[in-house]
Amino acid sequence: MKINKITLCVALAMSLGASVWQASAAESHWWQQYGNQPGFKEGLSAIGYDYDQLEINSSQVIKDSGDSRTPLFWLKRSMEMYPPATPNHYNLPIVHHETRDWTNSLQATMGRGIFFFTRTAADAGQTVTISAGAIPAGATCYAVTGNGFKDTDTMFKNQVELAAGKNTQYTFSESGVLLLGCGDPVKAQRDVTVPLTVTGGKDNHLFILGQNVQDDWGNSKITASHFGFAYLFDGRANTLVPRKIVDVTPENINAVLGENLKVSALYEKLNGMDGSEEIFKSGLGSLFYNYDTCCYAAYRRGFTGVGFSSSRMNADDWGRWHEVGHLHEPMHEYVWGPFSEIQVNRYSSEACQLIRGKHYPLNKCHSGITEEEGNWDKDAVVKFLQSGPHYADYTKITNVFRKLAFFNFLRFSYGEDFFPKVNQARLRAIYAAPGADMAAKKQYVMHGNQKVYDFSVVAYSQAAGYDLRNYFLQWGMHFSEAAGQKVAEMHLPQPGEKSDETSNLAPELSVSRDNIVAVATFNHGFAYSVTAKSNRDDVIYNWSHISGDQRIYVRNSNAATAELVIPKEVKNVTARFQVTASNNHGTTARFVDITSVSPEVTITGPGSISRDKPQQLKAAANFREAAYQWILRKNNKVVEKGIDTSGQIKAGLAAGRYSAEVTATSHLGLRRAVSVHDFEVKPSELPAPAPAPQPQAPEWNAGTTYSAPCTPVLWKGSVWKNGWWTRGVTPGSDGQWGVWRMVGSSQMHGACK
Repeated sequence: MKINKITLCVALAMSLGASVWQASAAESHWWQQYGNQPGFKEGLSAIGYDYDQLEINSSQVIKDSGDSRTPLFWLKRSMEMYPPATPNHYNLPIVHHETRDWTNSLQATMGRGIFFFTRTAADAGQTVTISAGAIPAGATCYAVTGNGFKDTDTMFKNQVELAAGKNTQYTFSESGVLLLGCGDPVKAQRDVTVPLTVTGGKDNHLFILGQNVQDDWGNSKITASHFGFAYLFDGRANTLVPRKIVDVTPENINAVLGENLKVSALYEKLNGMDGSEEIFKSGLGSLFYNYDTCCYAAYRRGFTGVGFSSSRMNADDWGRWHEVGHLHEPMHEYVWGPFSEIQVNRYSSEACQLIRGKHYPLNKCHSGITEEEGNWDKDAVVKFLQSGPHYADYTKITNVFRKLAFFNFLRFSYGEDFFPKVNQARLRAIYAAPGADMAAKKQYVMHGNQKVYDFSVVAYSQAAGYDLRNYFLQWGMHFSEAAGQKVAEMHLPQPGEKSDETSNLAPELSVSRDNIVAVATFNHGFAYSVTAKSNRDDVIYNWSHISGDQRIYVRNSNAATAELVIPKEVKNVTARFQVTASNNHGTTARFVDITSVSPEVTITGPGSISRDKPQQLKAAANFREAAYQWILRKNNKVVEKGIDTSGQIKAGLAAGRYSAEVTATSHLGLRRAVSVHDFEVKPSELPAPAPAPQPQAPEWNAGTTYSAPCTPVLWKGSVWKNGWWTRGVTPGSDGQWGVWRMVGSSQMHGACK
């Protein structure tokens, strides 16, 4: 497909884990706040996720949410940018403001925009107030009016800079939609957003993937009737749909936006944007899909015209995939060089497989591809070398889809990681090259056909693990002697030959987990994902049930990632599954055990308590998201308010035997378990009486004359009193009444008591 407009400036999975979950404080996840919103569930479904599975596969979901190669990354960002609860508030990312377009892009790919649609539109002359929060140093935020949208240089009007921490009065010079954007000309300020609030104007009903349902499309028609367009956002691309399509399209709008987002995320994967290095992180700017014009990619502001039909949005899939591919295609040398309008269809090929299914024949996605060229044959490179034609000059091949076979055969033979490796090698080479700016660096590495061939034969051979010099020469790509020598020094095998790395009789095989313990549910079954991985791309995977309860079964048995399914109400059973990886050299097997246990809850606490000393009971369920309800009974009768919702037993209960019952439930799979804890309430522990105070007395002295009767003395710790005068008589030794008697004794003299 010919580009007729170019503006070039310098431009479920982890589930419950390998052991039973023990109840604890419920873990909070970002998606839970949207769980009751129908639009969010529709958006998830449109990109291949199911809300009910998010908690079960939370570890994988969290991983996907942080990976720009998955559509969930962009959906999460969209929900944060456009908070559903505050429709006039926005949290905008600070993106790389590519003032010189795509040639100074960090990823050295095509341009991205800084502006995003808002929910506000206005007629000419109307004024709105835009309140900006803090704007970090190096960044600038702007407001613009969008209308027309066919010319990338003029589609945004009346650009006004927004003042940090202040209100800006913005007056529309023309009717249109308000767009806001924040950019840094040097870099993307990742994980930083600017809060912006808009007051006034009209509601343009921005249709957002993850927030709107199909019934909301009627409001988009109202907007289109006034402004001529419906405005949509899929998490990555501002999407413009003219009224002529809005009024008649039978499509499910979320499904359309979801497919577009999945394709864009796939292209980030194809480009090697795995986030492992800064240069391998996706640009966060906006793309712009215009269904009112066709069929080109302007590159500037991430703009492409995809209006292939007057009555539908996604009418010509290959064409749309192709144009969006241009927005991800690396470098103008590829556009103008030997691969112009050729290698971009690598992206369309990948999109065909994603949308139509694994190994779907490419000739069914585009009529220009022959059956031979469209089959996902792992021996495609070897077969071409053995029986394919020899071309004198690749650039002289007139059939663009025959030229595409050069790329597709490599993809078929060397797997989905092949081109990501190539693109990462390209980025590393460019950043290591001399030059004052990105344009100079790129020219140093790949300016002209010769440099493209030289780089490619080395990078492609390295990514494949095979010497591809003959493959390049058979296609008529004549690399330099120096490039050929670099490949020779790698000492790689020829395609189809064995090497030290590929001579194993059987492939290696591992599984993401080999033991799953899950808690049974009673409303519906759950699937638990397990991924097998081999060191070879040419393997065929097969999963099978080999022992245990037959009710537990495997789904997707011929894929690397399978799902082990436990139907509802299947509990206290186990099953074993086997996965094999097979190729021409042999078969390797691994086993996965899965156990379904009953929901359980346990109570910990004392067996007896004092009625004046309340105690705390604690409950722990073996499933997540557990909520607890307590009941206290005595003699099988409920004691009202005897125990609170946290398991705290109240003070002042009557003495006796009690039973505390807790019921643990979870909406996640509708799990339920009950447990009882018996304990005794004892009477209050009264303090022991204080000892009677003892009178004070001096120690008895043998030399002292005690003349006064009833004189107290202290002898061996006891108090004694005399009956009459005495001297030298030891207390307790006289045996005569009236000399010394112990205080408190029954023989104590009456007068001295």
